[in-house]
Amino acid sequence: PLQTSRLIRRVKKAVPDMSLEFHGHNDLGMATANTIAALESGSECASVTVNGLGERAGNAPLAEVIMALKVALKCDCGFRHGDLSRLSDFVAQISGRPLPVEKILEAMLLPPLRLASAPAGKRQAVTRLMGRILTEPDEQTQEILRGQRSEVRAAFLKALQTSLPKVPLADLQWRIEFVWGALAFILCNPRKIELETHGACNPADAGKVLAEMIDFFSAGFSATASHRKPQPNFSIT
Repeated sequence: PLQTSRLIRRVKKAVPDMSLEFHGHNDLGMATANTIAALESGSECASVTVNGLGERAGNAPLAEVIMALKVALKCDCGFRHGDLSRLSDFVAQISGRPLPVEKILEAMLLPPLRLASAPAGKRQAVTRLMGRILTEPDEQTQEILRGQRSEVRAAFLKALQTSLPKVPLADLQWRIEFVWGALAFILCNPRKIELETHGACNPADAGKVLAEMIDFFSAGFSATASHRKPQPNFSIT
């Protein structure tokens, strides 16, 4: 991104009246970062593709660039963000190229983590809701709360099944619950995590938390049953 920024600024200085378009590939995993750097440095246009589909390692994904512009540069491109997921699913289906598990996890985790790093009022509302979902003793209320997220859970489960067709459905269901549990713990106990790690882990840094969770859970989701060691025979009473 630093080299991209320098290059765009140099070209823009040499030909200030010419409109520039940046077209990046993802061979080194930096297509989105390079695209944002180019736009910030003077490029008027950028080439993107849905789900990053393209030659070699692909291009900058449309949804990533849109959200990065909004979050990092406070630039709203006017897209209906709620439609991006449906567009992504549609293209993944007709192209036969399912989304990588890392992208699915990012879609699951980024919105609540972003809310957790929001001002105190919004953050407290999120943590209270999480706490209610985790600790509500009444079964009817629990059923209502589960219903509020059932559609979202089903969509993510379907995406994971498409991305990981060799992993049994039951395993995916377990792993989704592990992700929700870890996320809820981080949102509800941010100060505890910081204290336990002596400041090494900062839950307020949503980007860092997201990267760590994706690295950890993507490996877990991709693991198959054949890799497991035999478990000891015991029961919980």
